[in-house]
Amino acid sequence: SSFNSKHVLAILRQFQPAIVVSTGVNGSAIMAYLKSKGLYRGKLVIVFSDYHIQRFWLHHEADLFICNIPEQIEELKNLGFGAIPTALTGTLIAQKFFTPISRDVSRESLGLLQSMPLVLIGGAGKTRSSMQEIFQQLLRSPKSFQIAVLCGTNNELKEELSKISAPTH
Repeated sequence: SSFNSKHVLAILRQFQPAIVVSTGVNGSAIMAYLKSKGLYRGKLVIVFSDYHIQRFWLHHEADLFICNIPEQIEELKNLGFGAIPTALTGTLIAQKFFTPISRDVSRESLGLLQSMPLVLIGGAGKTRSSMQEIFQQLLRSPKSFQIAVLCGTNNELKEELSKISAPTH
């Protein structure tokens, strides 16, 4: 975390936030490190995105843990983090995701064929090179299917994948 903290420290110095809400393992570790060194004196809130807890997600420098289920609060106590306040919110999901949408409407809006199977690739933080490798392995398959890759705001990945020629099948 110390190695990766310089960029984050520059951002903190520029914006001087009173609170940082972290939903990621690396971000939480970096912020905990900066707090432990006295380089960040604001509040650190760690939000769990899963229903279980991994020990490496937890830092005594946190000022609040936001939990999805009551069992997480118990687990925090069992792991020695009971002194840190918790909030039980459940999983935070935007209202728009509660509106059902049909498969046909989704495919049509994305310009995908109804008649061909679809493989959806989500990166979940994978590097561009590993995403490209997965994509190319799928393209080498003898089976016929469509591939959709979730790139988010990673335009570089989108451009690189767009340049890869699909096989004739």
